[in-house]
Amino acid sequence: MGVNQLAFRATNHCLTGCGIGEVLGLVLATWWGWGDAASIALARVADTLSITTMEIVDNAIDAA
Repeated sequence: MGVNQLAFRATNHCLTGCGIGEVLGLVLATWWGWGDAASIALARVADTLSITTMEIVDNAIDAA
């Protein structure tokens, strides 16, 4: 795998994790009827958890 392909895959992987976390946070906050500040906070927390999970799995796969 070339460096450009690896960089593309890593970037795509990261953006996917961020997107999933933020969208999930906003969907849940909207469903629960939360206000703007709480929605943003939940989206950021979901984003952080999503990225953390993604990194743990990625590092585990690299180590294996």
